Amino acid sequence: MLTPDAIESLAPDAPSIKAGRGLARRAKWPALGVCGDALWGECQGSGSKPYQTRIDMKGPAFKCSCPSHKFPCKHALGLLFLRAQSPGEFAEAHPPAWVSEWLESRREKQQAKTEKALEKAKKDADPQAQEKRVAARQSKVAAGIDELELWLGDLVRRGLSSVRAESYDYFDRMAARMIDAQAAGLANMVREIASAMSSGAGWESRALDKIGALFLLIRAARCEDQLPEPLRQDLRSLIGWSVPKDTVLAESPVRDEWYVWAVESGEQDRVRYERTWLQGKTTRRHALLLSFAAGTATHEFSVAAGRTISASLHFYPSAAPLRALIGIEGASSVEDSQPPAGIDGVDALLQVAAELFAIDPFLAAIPFALAEAQLVHRDEAFFLRDAQGKTLPIEATGEDLWRFFAISGGAPSIAFGLWTGSVLQLRTILAPAEAGATR
Repeated sequence: MLTPDAIESLAPDAPSIKAGRGLARRAKWPALGVCGDALWGECQGSGSKPYQTRIDMKGPAFKCSCPSHKFPCKHALGLLFLRAQSPGEFAEAHPPAWVSEWLESRREKQQAKTEKALEKAKKDADPQAQEKRVAARQSKVAAGIDELELWLGDLVRRGLSSVRAESYDYFDRMAARMIDAQAAGLANMVREIASAMSSGAGWESRALDKIGALFLLIRAARCEDQLPEPLRQDLRSLIGWSVPKDTVLAESPVRDEWYVWAVESGEQDRVRYERTWLQGKTTRRHALLLSFAAGTATHEFSVAAGRTISASLHFYPSAAPLRALIGIEGASSVEDSQPPAGIDGVDALLQVAAELFAIDPFLAAIPFALAEAQLVHRDEAFFLRDAQGKTLPIEATGEDLWRFFAISGGAPSIAFGLWTGSVLQLRTILAPAEAGATR
C-alpha cells in the first residue's frame, strides 16, 4: 500500500495533492472496491453521474471518466489517499465491467507489445542480413570516432576558455554528426561537455572531467577487441549500441524484494524518461530501471519511491551490472516498506566505490545508501556527515537540499545518492523515524 508521501510523489502538481486530499472522504465515494492489485471507486461530483476511477497498483496505472488532463487526476489521488488512511472501507469484490474491461485492455496491449517484439526478433534472426547491418554500422561508428577524436584534439589545443566562447552550435554540430554515425551515446557525451562549460563556478574542472572521460572512451574503442567481454559490453553501450531485451532476459534472474530508493523523471528530445533506483533487501544489490515514453504513451512500469516490490531482475551484461529489466512474470507490491540498512560510514563507501571504479572505469557514478548520515550546512555549502564525523561534498540544488534538511531535521538518518568519485549527488534522505528500525 502506498504511503501518503509516496502518493504525493505521483501527483502532477501541488494543487492536485490538495484536491486529492479533499476527496479522501468516504462520503465522496458511493462505491469502493478492491481485488488483488485492482482498486476502484465511484466519486460523486457536481454532475448526476459519479466519476468512475480505477487504478492498477502494479504500475500504478490510472484511468478516470473525468475530463481532467492531469495525470493522475485528483480523483485517482483521492482514491489512493482514502485507501492509505482507511483500508477497511474497501471491500474485496469482483471488479465491475468498467474496471475488468480496462484491466483486460491493459493486458491485451502488453501482450501485443510482446508479440510485436517476438516478430521483430524473428525478422532480425536472418544471420546474413544481421551480419551486414552490424558491419555497416560498425563502419559508420568507426568513421564517427575518427572525426570525434580530431575535434576533441582541436578543442584541447584551442584551450577551454576559447572554446567556451563558442555558441552551442559548435557542440551541437558534432553531436549531430555522432547521431549520423549511429553513436548516440557519444552525442550525449559531447552535449555534456557543452553543459559543463556553462555550469557556473568550477566549470573548468567539470568540463575537463567530461573531456577526459570521452578521450578514455575513444582510446578504449581503438582496442575494443582486447577488452574483457563484460567491459567491452559497457564500452559498446556507452557508444550507443543497444542490447536486445531478449538477450538481457536470458541472463540469470536475481530474485529479491526490492526497495525503491528514488525515482527521477524528465524529458529529453521530446521523449520522457524515468529512472528508478532499487536495492535488494536480501542481496543488497543496487539496480537501475530505465523507462522511456514518447507522445501520449505511458511508462511500462512505474512505482513510487519508498515502496517495496517483489520481482526477478535480469541485469544487463556489464563489468559492474546495474541496469536491469523486470522479468516476464512482472512485479508485485510488498507491504513491508522498511528500507535496507545503509553502508556503515564514509570510509566503507569509498572502499566500495574504489573497487567498482577499478572494475569499470566507465562508471559515471555509483549508487549507495549511507547509514547514520547527517546533512550539515557549513560555509554556505552542504555536506553529508557519517557517525565518525567524516564528510562528503554534496551536489544538488539549494531547494532540494533545504527540503532534504527539513525531512531529516538535521538528525542522523539513511541517505541515498550517487557518488561520482568527487561529489555526492543526493537523491533521498529518510525521515529519522523511517530509518530507525534499520540501524
